[in-house]
This record gives sequence, structure tokens and C-alpha cells, in this order.
Amino acid sequence: MRPRPYRATRSLASLSLALLAGSAAAQTISSLSAASAARSERLIVSGTGFGATQGQSQLLIGGVPAVVTYWSDTKIRAHIAESTPLGAGPVLVLAPSPSNELQLTVTPRASNAEGHILWKLRTDHLYSVSRPAIGPDGTIYISGVGGPVYAVAPDGGVRWTIQNAGGMRPVCVATDGTVYVVGAGASITAAWPDGQTRWQYSAPSNAGPIFVGPNVGPDGKIYAVTEEEPGLGTDHGAFALNPDGSFAWSHSGGYNFRGSPVGWEIAFSGDMLVFPTGQGTPLNGNTGVHGLRQSTGHEDWLRVGIAKVQSDQNGFLYWLGAINNNYIGSYNAQGNERWTIIYNTFWGQPGGFVVAPDGSSFYGTSTMARFAGINADGSVRWTLAPGHQIQPFGVTRDGQSCIAAAYQYSPTIVKLQLRAASNGGTRWEQPFPYENSVWMSPSWEGALSRNGRVFYLMGTGNNYINDPYCYLYAIDVSNGAPACDPDVNCDGSINGFDIEAVEQAVNGDMSNFCQPDADYNQDGTVNGFDIEAVEQGVNGAPCP
Repeated sequence: MRPRPYRATRSLASLSLALLAGSAAAQTISSLSAASAARSERLIVSGTGFGATQGQSQLLIGGVPAVVTYWSDTKIRAHIAESTPLGAGPVLVLAPSPSNELQLTVTPRASNAEGHILWKLRTDHLYSVSRPAIGPDGTIYISGVGGPVYAVAPDGGVRWTIQNAGGMRPVCVATDGTVYVVGAGASITAAWPDGQTRWQYSAPSNAGPIFVGPNVGPDGKIYAVTEEEPGLGTDHGAFALNPDGSFAWSHSGGYNFRGSPVGWEIAFSGDMLVFPTGQGTPLNGNTGVHGLRQSTGHEDWLRVGIAKVQSDQNGFLYWLGAINNNYIGSYNAQGNERWTIIYNTFWGQPGGFVVAPDGSSFYGTSTMARFAGINADGSVRWTLAPGHQIQPFGVTRDGQSCIAAAYQYSPTIVKLQLRAASNGGTRWEQPFPYENSVWMSPSWEGALSRNGRVFYLMGTGNNYINDPYCYLYAIDVSNGAPACDPDVNCDGSINGFDIEAVEQAVNGDMSNFCQPDADYNQDGTVNGFDIEAVEQGVNGAPCP
């Protein structure tokens, strides 16, 4: 039987026995943040005597354990479970005897769509600087500072959380659905898709905290890099774990990160894992972009570079140059330069950049307010001077659009944008929400849904209030394109010839297949499931 972390699973019968056994309540609920709240909405419970940590205590709403995200002696923050009965019901703390009860009316989740934002979920984080991860079933996994790792359904419902995990480091998901999260120091927890613990790895006591990763490589191993600070006696460096959690190798390379405030990830190219260290100048260690062999951990090369590293579908690498912090470049798996562009080509110091699957890329500048599109061969496709800073956060699966945010001043406003990859033009834009006298804004890169039609992005802006929060946004980036079209041979009819066409396409013959690729169900793999999806579509089934 798989080991299970603490999750609220007590039956109503056992709860009743506990209630009968309890004497005078040692804990008291004084107030709730709302008299009525929807399923998956965050609720704040204030009072006394809850205990400094949660332990085995529970917050019950309508008899159902809530999804707790924060617990202290005087305050509990939690999300109302999706299985909570609708209507009025009691809220109480069981720790272990029951507290007093206050009433809460639980409602269904209502639409909170705003233009191209399909839904948003308020999360219990100060801020988030890591990209969401998407599971094989479409579950969205997010992490953030000051809060737990979340598993969120594609419709915005909270499934479960893992407390004391994630932070600034990203969540990653393997093809079998295993979820990997960072815990304290250099520990990594592997969880099943339902949140139960699969295994846990704790690095040696002399290992510094993880600053890059974890990320799953093409070989299935889990890779991460720890801080190495000679003055603190920490080493361990880069390390790899096998899929069963056993240790594979480590390499101490004097890696430092200067307190990196973002969720850097490892890129993969050929047999190499590639990652950045430092932020421009050495600090008691090596700074640059490092290429290590996945099989052994041997460091083959070190190149000048800063900030994140990304790769495209061909395995080519992209990063910013560190000489005067003013160029961008593309490199092969051996770290050899393919091309570089001096930032003076389109002015301003480098800001963010994103890379499309085909190797085209989009760059914003933090000064001079420029935005540029670069072709895969390094030629400049276009440059814009919109008069305000533009930060790119992702590229649509077809490579036709870039998701970005525009930061305008005088007056201050933050806008979400979808821009054309061909010329940088704005397809649409809308303001981000304005709450508590501040504009919410994206905090790091996002991730596409399995079908490529929805872009998930974390936003922050209210991390100074007593009960800070972020949002997970689900953004429609389909730009009006049909969800799918079973007329895959484009003859104007939906029939058995479409099934024949996709069978041929799956086997490499695209002559009768008119859609961009044979991955009809958009799960990232071309196989028999695409044939099955077209068959279902021909017979009238909705899009996968």
C-alpha cells in the first residue's frame, strides 16, 4: 500500500465519536472571512487555541475536511473542498476535541470570467516566480512563496495541496503523472497524481538549498542543482535521482546563485542538462551556463551567460549573454554558438524572453521599451517601440501568437495581451484586475493546457496585506480557432476518409492530412489515440 501524507480523510462516523468524546472546547472560532463562499474558494477562520501547527487537526466545513493552506494558533486559511455539501452548514475545528461552530453557506462555483480570462483561482501565496506544470490528465500544479503546492482541476477546482513545499522552485510532472516538488533544503518529494506520497529524497546535510529544478529529463531521471557556498560549507551541487527515488549521481561544481529570486529550470539538449548559475558576476563560485552529461554528471562545458536557459523542439539552447549584459544567443548541445544578436540592434537592456517550439523567440527590454521577434536562424523578424515595457510570458502551440503583458505608466495600468508572432501586432488586450489599490500583474512565465487552447499564468500584487494572495489565471489563447475539426483531409465532408487520413498521418504519410500535425488530440504524442479521437469525432463526439 502506498504511503499517504497527512490528508483530511476522517469519516463522518469517526468525527461523530470524536465530537462526543470531546469536552469543553480548547479552541474557539471567533469569526469567518465570509458568511457565504463557493466551493474551492479561500476561507479565513480566526480564533484562539488552534495550535501552532496543524498536525492531525482538521478544519471541517459541512462535515467535510477543508483543504488547509495555513495554520496558526489564531488563524486558519483553507479552501472549501469540492465535495462539501451545498447550503448552510457548520464550520468547526477538530484539534482534537471540537471547537464551537459558526455557520457558513456553501455555494457552487460561479463563473468569474473576465474577457479572455476564463476563470481565476485565489491562491494562498505571497507571490509566485515559477511556471505552472501540467499533468497528463490536464491538472495544473502551481507553487509559490509563503504557501503550498496546489493541484487544480482544468475547471479551476482545488484538488489537493502539499504544505511546506515548492516555494520559489517549480513543480514538475513526469509522463506517468508523478509530481515532483521541492521541500525544505534539498529534499524532493514524489507524489502520485492524487497527492499521496510516492517517495521522498533528502540530500546530505552539507547540501545547500535547491535553486534550479527539479526537472524531469528525457531519460526519466529527476535533476536539480543546489547552492554551493564555501563560506557555509555547502556542496553537493547538481544531482540526479532515478524514477524510483534512488540516488544516481551528484557533481560539485562550485555553483552559486546569489539568492536567485526566480524559478529557474533545467533545459535538456541531446545527452546534456543545461542550467544557469549566478546573475552576472561570480560570488564565491562559478557563474555562467553549465552543460553536464545526463548519464554521469560530468561537466563538459561552461559558457558566459545569465538568467534562464530555454530549449526548442530541436534541442537548440537560448540564453542571455553576460558581457555588458547586452546580447542574446542560441547554442547547440555542445555549448557552441549558433548565433548572437547584440541588444543594441533593438535597444535597451534585456528583460524577459520566450522561445517557440520552432526556435523563433520574443524578447522584451527593461529599458527603452522595445519588443522584438527573432527568427530561428537569428535574423530579426521585427522590432517595436510601443512606448511602454512589454514582457513576454509564453508562445501558443502553433507558434502564431505570443502571450505578453504591457506595463504602462502615467496612468499606471497593466494589460494582458495576445500578440501576433508574424509582426508583433496586438490581436487583443485587456487590463488585469485592479484590487486593493494595486494592479494585479503576471509574476512569471505560464504554461499551455494539454490541448494548447488555454494558458495558465500566476499573478500577484497584494503581497503586502494581512492575508496575501495570488491568482492562477486560465486565459483563452485560441484566438477564435475551432477547438478541433474531424475533417482532417479537408474535403468538406466528415466520414471514413478522415479516419483513413489520420491513420496514414500517424504512420508518417501526411499527403491526405491537412491539419498542422497528426497530434489531433493535442496530448504531445502522435499515436493510436489520435486515430481513436478522429473516429470519435467522425461519429459526433466533442473535441478531445
